[in-house]
Amino acid sequence: MLKSSILFAIGTFLSRMLGFVRHVIITSFFGASVVLDAFFLAFKIPNLFREMLAEGALNRAFTRVYSEMKSTNEDQANDFFVRFLNFIIWLSFFVCILGVIFSPFLVDVMTLSSGENFLSKPLAIKLTRILFPFLGIMIVGSVFLGVLYQKRSFFVSSVAPMMLNFGYIIGVLYISHWLAERNWNWVAYFGDPMIVGLSMGVLLGALAQVGVYALAIGKLIKRVGTGFFSLKLCQDSKRVFRIMIPASIGASTTAINSTVDTNFATGLGVGTLTWLSSGFLLFQLPIGLFAVGVGSVILPRLSEQIKGKIYKNQKISKEASQTLQLGLELIFWLMVPCWIVIMLLNQEIVQLFFQRGKFLWPDVLATGTILKGYSVGLIAFGLSKILVSFYFAVEQTSYTMKISFFCVAVNLVLNYLLVQTMGYAGIAYSTGGVLIVYVLLLAFGLRRYRINWQIKRLLSSFAVCTVGGLVFFILVSLFEPLGFFIDSEQRKTISLLLELSTAGILMIVVFGLAGLLQFKYLNPKFSIK
Repeated sequence: MLKSSILFAIGTFLSRMLGFVRHVIITSFFGASVVLDAFFLAFKIPNLFREMLAEGALNRAFTRVYSEMKSTNEDQANDFFVRFLNFIIWLSFFVCILGVIFSPFLVDVMTLSSGENFLSKPLAIKLTRILFPFLGIMIVGSVFLGVLYQKRSFFVSSVAPMMLNFGYIIGVLYISHWLAERNWNWVAYFGDPMIVGLSMGVLLGALAQVGVYALAIGKLIKRVGTGFFSLKLCQDSKRVFRIMIPASIGASTTAINSTVDTNFATGLGVGTLTWLSSGFLLFQLPIGLFAVGVGSVILPRLSEQIKGKIYKNQKISKEASQTLQLGLELIFWLMVPCWIVIMLLNQEIVQLFFQRGKFLWPDVLATGTILKGYSVGLIAFGLSKILVSFYFAVEQTSYTMKISFFCVAVNLVLNYLLVQTMGYAGIAYSTGGVLIVYVLLLAFGLRRYRINWQIKRLLSSFAVCTVGGLVFFILVSLFEPLGFFIDSEQRKTISLLLELSTAGILMIVVFGLAGLLQFKYLNPKFSIK
């Protein structure tokens, strides 16, 4: 599991680094402007549905059923894949048509509380119509992704999003200029060929990403299209939707929370959406590198170790219990040092990556504050990826649905209270607080299952990691009197790299020694076979 997680992390690291290059190019070219705010709002709409339907509930539900079938009957599993994919292609087509038709309504919902303060609204509606097919492409891709997870092709699945990032870059640097030279009426309708070129690049990148998934599947992809017009659902397909629907309803709360956040943000002036998007991109880096990887690795493993649906008070096997515990420990050890770095060095991180072109020092300060607010929930966000995978494996996604709706109310209250006192930073701190509540409720729900915890090892691991975190925090803080880690607009790239590299070396030394102490000497008998 550790090996697969590392491969996933390496692939994700390459993709995320290219993602930062993409974001730097976009922000330096457009700045924190009305046009870029419109793009981020327009892209947020199909992307929220993607998180809710595609790479969240659908992908995990399909992976759960397909992995179990593959372990018992390979031919039956492959037939199921083809039939299910054909249905999903048709479903994606109709979803995209509805999204294009109702784009004005969707943008209105995202900007209800902003009134006339959000100047980007007319452009956002037009861009949403261009970008909504992104959702349909990614829904189809999520089925391919489930096959790759079962095949343990974690490196390919994590590297493929580089194609989407390339699409962004090609859109800004080439497609936008190509459209500007053509003088077409349909481009003039949007008023800015540069932002249209960026949007077209997103669609091109999404197609390339799904194309990589398809190539990686191999011979199985050749069977796609068989029975294309037969839309009858088999029992296994219905089982996927039975698992998926409660999870999708629960995941819809993410869309609701994001809608609430966006409504508050669009009323806070030009640039707020750009700052929030930039801060959230940095916040997601450790989640994408580590938490998503470990969660994706754990789900097919748990699916093979847990056969069928698990009910209340039913015993979880020793192997599945061990997999769950190891995942939680691993995430905690990976997230704690990341959390400390972000809390202490958020301004330096933002300045290193984004202070270029039209993205100025005030934008750095605002984005750094937002990143710090998001990081409040970093550890909780990481742990939730493991716990949600467990609930998918036992086919009890209705519980995650219920607590997700409770978290909507928590998010609304926190936004209302914090935005009044903290401005745009209150949106980020609200998100962090909601993530903490969410993971606590997920953990509370585990009491219904007879999980074979190794309590002594679990407590020891968390304690040693926490002590290591305190030591690391103190050591980094000691560098401030020496002139390190002090905010300044004039710092050069080499200075920022030196500061962050120093913190990185300290992190590796401290947590390396703490990990050696924990896993070699305190709990040598723990088996990870």
